[in-house]
Amino acid sequence: MKLEILALYNQMYSADSRNKKECLIELADKLSKIAGRERPWTWRFLNSLLNDNKGFSVSPEFERAIHILEARQDGQPEIQACSREIMVLTTNDIEPGSIVFGHTTRCYCQLSVVFNHPNRKYCFEECRQRAKRERKKAALLI
Repeated sequence: MKLEILALYNQMYSADSRNKKECLIELADKLSKIAGRERPWTWRFLNSLLNDNKGFSVSPEFERAIHILEARQDGQPEIQACSREIMVLTTNDIEPGSIVFGHTTRCYCQLSVVFNHPNRKYCFEECRQRAKRERKKAALLI
């Protein structure tokens, strides 16, 4: 993460005539606004991260703000910066590198699935039929 912050700092302020503190104040302000923080990060925090001082860690919120600012600097869509790469198995034609906006839910068979419709509850017809049989069986026992 230190290298990413340093690269971003150099990209934004290498030709800047202001001193390091002023640049870090501006960078901390930009990152805080991106993250929507009520208590903004300080230039001292950024400086401590750049200097590898002990006791300073990077939160997921800060890491996300860094990625968004990097994307803005590079002219990329912010959604790419907020995405993370994972392995997905698909039965549909999803291109590599696609962004999937769905949420993972559990099917009746306990398989983790991103359904292609909000009302869908089962991954396959067999799961739906098995659930229906078990509901009938449970109703007979009552």
